[in-house]
Order: sequence, then structure tokens, then C-alpha cells
Amino acid sequence: MKFFALLKKEFRECLPWIILAGIVFVVVGVFLLDFQVRVDQWSRQRPSETVPGVLVSYSPLQNMGPLLLTVALSLGIVMGMRHFLPPGFDKTWAFTLHRPVHPWIIATAKFLAAGLGLAVSMGLPWILIYLYAASPGRFLKPVLPAVFWEGCLMIALGFVAYLGAAVSAVRPVRWYTTRIFGAAFGVGVCILCVAGTPLIHAWVLAIVGSCALAAQVLKAVCLGEI
Repeated sequence: MKFFALLKKEFRECLPWIILAGIVFVVVGVFLLDFQVRVDQWSRQRPSETVPGVLVSYSPLQNMGPLLLTVALSLGIVMGMRHFLPPGFDKTWAFTLHRPVHPWIIATAKFLAAGLGLAVSMGLPWILIYLYAASPGRFLKPVLPAVFWEGCLMIALGFVAYLGAAVSAVRPVRWYTTRIFGAAFGVGVCILCVAGTPLIHAWVLAIVGSCALAAQVLKAVCLGEI
């Protein structure tokens, strides 16, 4: 019960940012999808005319990738700072760690709250958008299943950014020294995942990077290095 109380607290603290990210993604995502619908309708109604090259897309959801990545990374960084930076900044970690639960439980509750935040604000809307776009006959160009997993990867990279921000927040050194390494490592993982890496390799890289960053956070929290 204590764990669920902690989970509820951590989720509630990030709820305004979760809602904001969800609204931004849905509003901009619907706009991009509606734009692609209009382009598709133009192609159907005027098959003899050429649609301008800038409007032609390989996939109806092609423009969703940058949006997913931008919003997911932004939300992940904000949640990481919200969960870990304030206690370290105002020196209240002693009170946090003296709760009647083990420190790793507190950190795990934060991790799960961040994952739920990304799933609720971006995962659910992405599933609905994909199902709409992938309906047979919806668009001239079919939406491949791989596009769904690519979108999920963009959302998962938001969790990598969250852990990178958390590592930088809990390291007991100055910002101008090695404290920035956690965030830099998270950025490096994200860049490698989107830089033409095969999808399965990108997923493996994201998972391995997340485990490495999470281990650093747990180490700092459990050993009282913060």
C-alpha cells in the first residue's frame, strides 16, 4: 500500500506536465493527420494532376515521428527534473530517504510514474491515431505495422531522456563537471536510435541504455550519494 501511495504522489506531481504534453501531441497530431487526409483526398479527386512534391509522403504517419520524439523527450526531461532535481537542489533528500520505506522503492515509484505518464499522455493517443490511419482504405498508401513500433520507440526514448535527466540531477558534483554526463549519455542513446539504426537494434539500444541509467540512479539513491 505504501508503494501505491508513493506512485500516486509521484504521478500527481507530474500530472500538469503529463496533461500538457498530451494536449500538445493530440492537437498537433490531429492537425498533421487532417493535413494528410486533405492531400489524400486531392489525389483521389484529381488523379490526373500532380500533387506538389512537398506534400507527398511515404506514409500517412511519416510526419508523426518528429512530433512524437520532440514531445516525448521534452516530457521525459521535465519529469526527470521534477522527480529528482528539487530534493537535491534544496537539500531535502534526507527527509525523503527517511520515510518508512526503502530508498529503492521510492525510486521505483518515480520510474513507474514516469512510464505511466508517457503511456497515458502519448501512448494511448498514438495507438488511436495509428488505428485510425491503418484502417483499410483510409489512405491510398497503407500504413505498415513497423510504423507503429517506430512510434512506440520514439515514446520509449522519452523514458531514456527521463533517466538521463535523473542521473544528472542526483550526481553529487557540480553541473560544470561530470554531472552533465548522465544527460549527455541519454542524448547519445537517443541520437543513435534515430540515426538510421535498424528498428530491432534501436530497441535493444534503448533498453540497454535505460538499464544503465536506471542502475546509476538506484545506486545514488540507495547509497545516499545525493
